[in-house]
Amino acid sequence: MTRCKLLTYLLTFLVDSVVRRLIYLVVTVVRYLEKKRVLFPRFFLLSDGALLTVLGQAADSRQLHAHLSSLFTGVSSLQFDDKHRDVIVCVSSAQGVTLQVLIYLLMHIALTHTCTHST
Repeated sequence: MTRCKLLTYLLTFLVDSVVRRLIYLVVTVVRYLEKKRVLFPRFFLLSDGALLTVLGQAADSRQLHAHLSSLFTGVSSLQFDDKHRDVIVCVSSAQGVTLQVLIYLLMHIALTHTCTHST
């Protein structure tokens, strides 16, 4: 085998290996996103990229503002409690309607906890 053919063979092998690993990673990420969507069905309203952004910022619920309109129709902003980062104290609409509430952010559960099924 000539040197050029050997290099071509090695490069082809390496590219095939990288492609197989990338396919595995994509399938794994899609499965992960599906599990999160099952835990919190409103995540089905987000694209894969937006959901990855939301999940990547799960430690800070305040970072969800960019995706509020996709997740909750009519909600334009949230105000969080100063002491408890996951407690919503006020919900506002784009029309200026404000609702004072005290709810635990359920998305936090879907973002940070896994669901175990007993058999």
